[in-house]
Amino acid sequence: MLPIIFLLYSANKKNISGLLTASIMVLVGVFVMRFDFLVVGEIYPMFSPMGKDALVLVPSFFPVLMEIFVIAGIFGLLFFTYTLGVQFLPIEEELP
Repeated sequence: MLPIIFLLYSANKKNISGLLTASIMVLVGVFVMRFDFLVVGEIYPMFSPMGKDALVLVPSFFPVLMEIFVIAGIFGLLFFTYTLGVQFLPIEEELP
C-alpha cells in the first residue's frame, strides 16, 4: 500500500528517484513477507502452550553463508540487468 500511496503524488510519478524509492519499497515488502512466512513456519511446530516455558522452545534462525551469497547474487544480477538496460535500451523521450 505504501508504494501506491507514494506514487499518487504526481511529482513522484515523473521523478526517477521517486520511482526508484517506490520500487525499493516493493522489493523490501516482498522480502519481509517471505521472511515472515519462513520464521512463522519454523516456530509453529515447536510452539507449546506451557506459559513462560514456551519461550525456550522458540527456535532461532540465521541464514548460512551460502544463502547470503545466493541473495547477494540475486541482487547483483538485478543491478547488472538494470545497468544493461540503461546502457543498451533507448531511454530518451521522443518529441512529437
